[in-house]
Amino acid sequence: MVSYEDIVEKDKEYLIQCVPRQPVALTEGKGALVKDVNGKEYIDCFSGISVVNIGHCHPKVVKAAKEQLDKLIHCSGLYYTVPQTLLAQKLAEITSKELKKSFFCNSGAEAVEGAVKLTKKYALKKGKTGIGVIALECSFHGRTALALTLTGQKKYKVGLASFANHPGVVHAPAPYCYRCRHNYPDCGFACAYVIEDIIEWDTAGDIAAFIAEPILGEGGILVPPKEY
Repeated sequence: MVSYEDIVEKDKEYLIQCVPRQPVALTEGKGALVKDVNGKEYIDCFSGISVVNIGHCHPKVVKAAKEQLDKLIHCSGLYYTVPQTLLAQKLAEITSKELKKSFFCNSGAEAVEGAVKLTKKYALKKGKTGIGVIALECSFHGRTALALTLTGQKKYKVGLASFANHPGVVHAPAPYCYRCRHNYPDCGFACAYVIEDIIEWDTAGDIAAFIAEPILGEGGILVPPKEY
């Protein structure tokens, strides 16, 4: 049986240290519980950062994954595949009519960059340059170049210079009532209305997109007031 100390040592030796680790080496999980190398159990209140919202190792998910692995693991996007097409159809059936088509991604950063790319192409199709994108302070959108630029937190950008400075991106104040210099609800929802001023004074006026998390996760689980 491998020890916690051994895992930590090998992790530091063989893996690039991208994010700070919590002092736990996990080995398995079931439902809301995860277990470490010492057999100690924890409640996963993060749901694997919202990846396993229905619980770890849900029997239906495990069964479906195993069945697919026995059939076909990967064939690239150059070919039609049955599960992908049927999943896209299912998503279209349970969402609004306006959201009919899907684009499957490997990560949140890839999804964000793809979404912004689509808005810029749409703006160009409508006769605009669509260079501008407004994001929020306190936000987190990923660690690739554009996604990191959109992220409104300095700690992720230190030492990365122009890699985290994509052209056309500006930030608006987050709807962070707890730490706002104004008092809710007497603030007049300045964090929302100031976006008009940002478009007028801080951009070229040609905005392709406004991107925001419905709940700002890494910013501190910030839930905007309903008026926002």
